[in-house]
Amino acid sequence: MHSPIHDLNLRKRVRLLADPYPNPKFWVNLLDKIVLAVGVAGPLVTVPQIFKIIHEKSAGGVCVETWSLFAIFNIPWILYGYVHKEKPIMLAYVLWLIVNSGVAIAAIAYS
Repeated sequence: MHSPIHDLNLRKRVRLLADPYPNPKFWVNLLDKIVLAVGVAGPLVTVPQIFKIIHEKSAGGVCVETWSLFAIFNIPWILYGYVHKEKPIMLAYVLWLIVNSGVAIAAIAYS
């Protein structure tokens, strides 16, 4: 059995091994920024689908089960981001959860 001090020191060592943010390496820093931008932009491209369903008052061709599963599958990613303290992952998947749920709800409302 480990002592609490051992666990504390282990966590401290793991934290010291993590890359700093923002990363001083140009390419890693650029990749961090690109991933964050894609994490926000990706869900935004789904918003027109929601507006189309609402504007046309029709969900023809939209599978409620698929969009509901997309939303449900976002939850483990949100938890993963939270547990690992990865804010970009949490932000991206919270946004995905919102838009995937929005499509599913709009499809239910207009089917």
